[in-house]
Amino acid sequence: MVLCTFFCLNSTFDFLTPPMLNIQTELDFINFSNEAYIEQIESQWHNLKNAYLEDIENINFFYIPDGSQTSREQLRGYLSLSKLNNKPSHTVLVSEDKNLGFVGWEEEIVCFYHINDSGDLSAMNCLIDRLMKFPMYKDAILKKLKIRSKGYFDLVDTQDILYCTGSGAFTEIYLSDGKKRIESKPLSDTEQRLAGINSIQRLGKSHIINRNRVLKIDGNDVWFVTNPNTPKHKAYFGNSYIKRLRKFVYWY
Repeated sequence: MVLCTFFCLNSTFDFLTPPMLNIQTELDFINFSNEAYIEQIESQWHNLKNAYLEDIENINFFYIPDGSQTSREQLRGYLSLSKLNNKPSHTVLVSEDKNLGFVGWEEEIVCFYHINDSGDLSAMNCLIDRLMKFPMYKDAILKKLKIRSKGYFDLVDTQDILYCTGSGAFTEIYLSDGKKRIESKPLSDTEQRLAGINSIQRLGKSHIINRNRVLKIDGNDVWFVTNPNTPKHKAYFGNSYIKRLRKFVYWY
């Protein structure tokens, strides 16, 4: 018999919950009508997860068949209800249609999981990689930063950040490829997301610096290490920032 959980906008969610794979992680399946898909995800998670993911308490797999307005409303309704009920928001969008990845991106879920009958492992490997880069467990170090700007997202390696400059409700993020990203969030939000990375620190009111990218300090000019074939980046900082930066980089 195939068990299923259907969702309608005016109803309460029911969760199809399989046995826990270990004492930490519980997998919940919402809106699934194919039990084989559930068994496939359970099996792949159990075989491929690693010790670094042991502290994740819950992952919710939400299935949609298509990108229709109804499916989008189901997903948004579920995410909104989860927030109201203070449930973990670690949600993975599942579908047979690869083109629906953008739906999950718009809704800021953890990962899109492309599923099929072949049992291909690439989707689970992608999920585990994403969990490692956007860790949910305590004291984990972020490997990638998600930057939202002008209706789209960028993913950048935290090691590629040169420095960030705050200006009111906006933050300019300078990268090792010579590009600049402008995020519609204050510097304090960026600081919070980068917390725990020892090489990146906020210096004063307006700047966050990655000392691993500092090439040299010449007066008030700071030169940063960029990618190969990218011109070296130079930025000017005030005297108070230079004093803090010298202490952060050179330990004096």
